[in-house]
Amino acid sequence: MVAWFRGKVAAIWFDLNLRKKFSLLFLLTAVMPLLFTTFVAGVLGEQNEVKAVFEQNQVLANNIAKDVDQMFSEKINMLEIIANTDEINSMHPDAQSRLLKVLADRDEDIHIVLVADLDGNLITRSDGLSADALINYADREYFQTAQSTKKTAISDTLISRSTGKLGIVIAAPIKNDAQAVVGFLIANIGMDRIVAHISQISIGKTGYAFLVNAKGLVLLHPQLQIGQDISDFPPVKAAMSKQTGWVEYEFEQQKQLAGFSHIGHTGWGLVVQQPFDEAMTGIWQVRRVGLLLVLLTAVLAGFIGIMKARALARPITAMSVMAENLAAGKMNASIWPDTGDELGQLAFSFNNMALQLQKRESELRQAYEVLEVRVQERTYELELLNEKLERLSLSDGLTGIANRRYFDDFLAREWGRAKRDQTPISLLMLDVDNFKLYNDTYGHIAGDECLKKIATILGGVTKRSTDLAARYGGEEFALILPNTTQENSLLIGNKILASIEELRLEHSASSVSRFVTVSIGSASFVPTRGSSPEIILLAADQVLYQAKQTGRNQLKWNFNLPTDL
Repeated sequence: MVAWFRGKVAAIWFDLNLRKKFSLLFLLTAVMPLLFTTFVAGVLGEQNEVKAVFEQNQVLANNIAKDVDQMFSEKINMLEIIANTDEINSMHPDAQSRLLKVLADRDEDIHIVLVADLDGNLITRSDGLSADALINYADREYFQTAQSTKKTAISDTLISRSTGKLGIVIAAPIKNDAQAVVGFLIANIGMDRIVAHISQISIGKTGYAFLVNAKGLVLLHPQLQIGQDISDFPPVKAAMSKQTGWVEYEFEQQKQLAGFSHIGHTGWGLVVQQPFDEAMTGIWQVRRVGLLLVLLTAVLAGFIGIMKARALARPITAMSVMAENLAAGKMNASIWPDTGDELGQLAFSFNNMALQLQKRESELRQAYEVLEVRVQERTYELELLNEKLERLSLSDGLTGIANRRYFDDFLAREWGRAKRDQTPISLLMLDVDNFKLYNDTYGHIAGDECLKKIATILGGVTKRSTDLAARYGGEEFALILPNTTQENSLLIGNKILASIEELRLEHSASSVSRFVTVSIGSASFVPTRGSSPEIILLAADQVLYQAKQTGRNQLKWNFNLPTDL
């Protein structure tokens, strides 16, 4: 049977003329690969799209989970540092209240910061209100955990007794010099930023992200109620088991492609999902368009094949006729076409086209060179203008040194580098003593000149390219000293005090000296993992405050370092 079919096909093929054979071969070679490629591409495309959606949702879930976890990590580190300051472990409300207020004011996520004693009784509040004797935290699970373990504890979501707002509570033990627990620093962290961040997540038209707590109860979901138990959902169950990955499951009679991640510090789970049908809409549409294009290509290929076969068969037929004429003895027949036939005209056309292309290429090269020169000139002008604008945007208009904006960016960048390389970074905060009285006595023009001279001194002190002197605001200045230990930062601070004293700028209204003086606060850290620059800012500000409160015209520094410098 196979032999008969093969012989039948061979006979049909033998009977076809050259034009039909060319047409059939062209059609098969053009259409068959397209059909096969379209089919394989459709199958692989759907598989790749599913994988891509899974990976996209998992990456998104991981990133959001890391952001949330990072936020709580920073809060925990910050609270543990604050809990060990002299003001807090003194357990005196007057000493604690100012630092608690600074902490709450500088962190928008913190609703309130409190200090409670070992029995859970409220001692100090960051909002300045008197401690309510009726409020006690001893029955709170997080308080009991921190009390029993003597380590920082974090709660589930709850309503704060002090603020009445939904949030997360972090309790850090307060220890005295003998490392005995004397109380607890309690901070209520708001959910607003987390809820806003997750609510803005949009995956396609109907995909979304949702958040559950460690028990599988809904914290945030666009379709389910808060508090609903969905611990049996596959992605939720996996996230509660501290897993990270993706899974396909059914929800509301729809197949869902879900990526999930576990949030370490809180035990929560973050799920990002999208319906399968919606995720595949694009690839299915591409497949339909691909099939349509294959059909159109088949029609076009058939037409082109016939025309191409005719074009190819024509010169061969002509050469066959010429060969027959030669065989018949007609010696005046020419085997090679003359310059007037199709091959001669084609050769002439190509020669002419080559000459035209050479001419066009020469013209385009000349035009390009002229245009390139103009572009380089304009680019240079723009670079000069941008450089000038950038200098203006990053420098203080009065003193010429860095402004507050550049200070913040530089500190964040150098803090990250010091954290990565585990090298020390130092910060000096300066405040001109009794500067308001100076302005009142000598006028604002003299005050501006005074600030310029102090800025000049600071600029002279920061001789390394890695150091930065900046005007922090008003009469406040700051020096960032990367890779600088506390000992070296104190040498620089004392040098600044001596240089300003040598200016001998008259200040008759000063409560410290006849001349202009400054107070300096110095802090040095080796940043720990998860820490933020706010730590060193807060530390330097505290010791600056001490320098001003204990007589001004002096340098104070921070002894409570988390790492031995």
